[in-house]
Amino acid sequence: MPRKPTICKLLGLTLLLCAGRLCADESADVQMIAGLRQRQLFALAEKYAAERLVAPDQDQAERSVLAGELIRTFAAHALNSPTGDRNRWWTAAQSVPTEYAKQFGGDPRQIIVESQSALAMLAQAEQIRQESELGAAGAESVEQTQLLLRKSIARLEGLLAEAKRLTIAADLQRGAPGLSGEELTGLSRNLQFELARALENQALTYPPESLDRINSLTQVLTTLDPLTKLGDSSPITWPSRLAEIRALRLLQKYAEAENAIITLADGKPPAGVLLKAKAEQIRLALDAGQIDVAKQLIDQGRQLNGVTSPELDFAYFQTYVALWQAAAKNGDAAGAKWQAQASAVIRDLEQLYGAYWARRAELLLTQNAQSAGTKDIDLLQRTADGYYRRGQYVDAIATYDRAAAAAAEEKKGDREFQLRQTAAAVLAKQQRYADAAKRLRQLANLFPSQEKAGETHLTSAYYQSLAMRADPSLNDKTYVDQLREHLIRWPTSQTADRARLWLAQYQLANGDAGQAVDTLLPIPADFDEAEEAAILAAAAIREHFSQASATGEISPRDVAQVQSFLERYALTSPSAEARRTAAEALAELLLFYVKNGYATAQTTIRLALQANADAPINWRSRMQSLLVIALAGGGDEQGAAAALADVSGGEPEKLFQVIAALQQISRTARGDAKSQLAKLQLQAIEQLKPRAVQLPPPQQSQLQKLEADALAASGNRQAALAEMRTVAQTQPKDVVLQVALAELLAADGSVAERREALNIWRLIGARMSQPQSDRWYQAKYETARLQITLGENEEAAKLLKYLQTLYPDLGGPQWKPRFEKLITTAK
Repeated sequence: MPRKPTICKLLGLTLLLCAGRLCADESADVQMIAGLRQRQLFALAEKYAAERLVAPDQDQAERSVLAGELIRTFAAHALNSPTGDRNRWWTAAQSVPTEYAKQFGGDPRQIIVESQSALAMLAQAEQIRQESELGAAGAESVEQTQLLLRKSIARLEGLLAEAKRLTIAADLQRGAPGLSGEELTGLSRNLQFELARALENQALTYPPESLDRINSLTQVLTTLDPLTKLGDSSPITWPSRLAEIRALRLLQKYAEAENAIITLADGKPPAGVLLKAKAEQIRLALDAGQIDVAKQLIDQGRQLNGVTSPELDFAYFQTYVALWQAAAKNGDAAGAKWQAQASAVIRDLEQLYGAYWARRAELLLTQNAQSAGTKDIDLLQRTADGYYRRGQYVDAIATYDRAAAAAAEEKKGDREFQLRQTAAAVLAKQQRYADAAKRLRQLANLFPSQEKAGETHLTSAYYQSLAMRADPSLNDKTYVDQLREHLIRWPTSQTADRARLWLAQYQLANGDAGQAVDTLLPIPADFDEAEEAAILAAAAIREHFSQASATGEISPRDVAQVQSFLERYALTSPSAEARRTAAEALAELLLFYVKNGYATAQTTIRLALQANADAPINWRSRMQSLLVIALAGGGDEQGAAAALADVSGGEPEKLFQVIAALQQISRTARGDAKSQLAKLQLQAIEQLKPRAVQLPPPQQSQLQKLEADALAASGNRQAALAEMRTVAQTQPKDVVLQVALAELLAADGSVAERREALNIWRLIGARMSQPQSDRWYQAKYETARLQITLGENEEAAKLLKYLQTLYPDLGGPQWKPRFEKLITTAK
């Protein structure tokens, strides 16, 4: 039979006071959860507890214990989380009893789950009270804290009454399922202790020496009195005596509190209890204004038989702060020593006991650091960290700046760099990107030899881009200057190639394809972002050489440099996608811009196809189409026909892909090359037409559009227009077809055809595109452009003014320059 767990599973006493478990018969599951929780692996502990809780083979008695452990873990997770993240864990803790009752209704041990949930609510109220007391940002008001404590007290009182009722029933019905009378007695005592703790927290929400505080603390003593007399064998006795000492101290009954500490020590309690008693003794001295006595106590050491206590270490911290404040008030130079020791204790609290204790200390530190005018770097950083975690970003930035200034004064460049970097990150957290960018740029330039200077400078450029995105009115010159500055100051750093990539992206988006190509050429093929670099380079190269070809300005030197760049990527890049992209762009370069490059293109294409047998079909179709062009251009018409026949002899889908690829390639071709591509495309279309019915309907319509485009490119505009009218009329709601018809009508069209195109663009802008989408801006642009070509400048100007007023960014970098040129033309 599985071992029967006892109520000691609940007698971890509280979520805050107990350093360890009190029972020796914990199950393996409970030990696992407790171990994970102690190491602050809360997510793992929650997952494990939830899984074991609902396991089909789980013992019924153990199940209620596991539910309690799950609640404790949620509560511990909340206590150790930043302010903004806590509510989800507190809510999760409070939802467990309800879910438990739904799944395991009628369990006589439900009260264990309810009790642990009540303790979680008390822990939440206590944390809120502590933070409110120290003025933490975002903390609840005193009234709200008192309301939560009243709810907690009422809940504990109800559970205590229910536990006592169940105890009487258990004594009358011995052997009945559920908790035994002994277990229920232990539960009642534990709930009574927690009720005293809730009353103590309530007392601390009232002003010192007020009647409300005195009344609540008196209730604490009354509630604890029977528990302090249970004898040393009861696990509730020592915590109750410690709580009694604390209540006497808060009532300013210092002599009685001191006597109670002496009596407790004479009882030879466990080491952990003695350490907590010493913590109370130190606080007693501090409350009585006896700082010298507190100092004597901390000089006695903080361990007993190898045991430490978070309560005692926190009392040490409070003493160091008091000594520091006293020194600052008296102008004593020893204040720096106490500052340093206070900082050291915070580090120990976090490492030994977790974020909860460290944050309590940081809250107290924040109260004192600013007023004392400290220049201690660690202390200021801790204070700033505390401000940041509590959402006081302005105070955090100011304090990080003070810490950085202190580091500069001590000539600690590394610390100054890190602190100023952190201050900029807080600005970015507030979405003050322009300010963050300015700070980081200045910082990197001030410390150019710092290991992370280049990375910091590039981050400043990134923040500047975010600022531009948030505010389109910002001048983009600052962003471009930052990237150019980066390449001048850190030309060989690991971040330089990323700066080149970003600069090239900007240049291409702003129509400077040639500059984008020049910027990308130094980026090596083994660059971490080689895929993105290759894709960008291919687009820039196509655009640049297409423009240069139209004006007759192609330089053989430019072609040779680009060819070398693409060969490096196609042959040596670790990225398969980068190799494929470069190979395709290289083949196009050899075919369209290298004299007699057909043979080399054939070799390049065949090697790439052979090396990428599993590549996406779209890429292979484009490469096979390029092979057809290479063979035809090299005079091997028979080979070209065979290659095309090889493709066309397969599945209709594959031939369709080749036709689409030829169309895509032809977009950047000029002159004879474009005409030759159109003829190949028409030849392939003729081969596909008999089997076109095997294609899906959308591809059948697209095939008609491809044929119309090819006819137009081949010089047969009227046939193209007839074909496009037919396909567009059959599918009047297909915006892609309507755009294609409008473009064909407008290109070299008569007045009537341009008027027809204008009407189509108006329809697209009004009914067939989402406002402010790329298609919508295209429709508005083409409408205004056609109005100008038709002599309707006044109408065009009205439309453009309307757009400029309502949408000042005019579609962003892609459309704004084009609209601005159109506005000038309309005038």
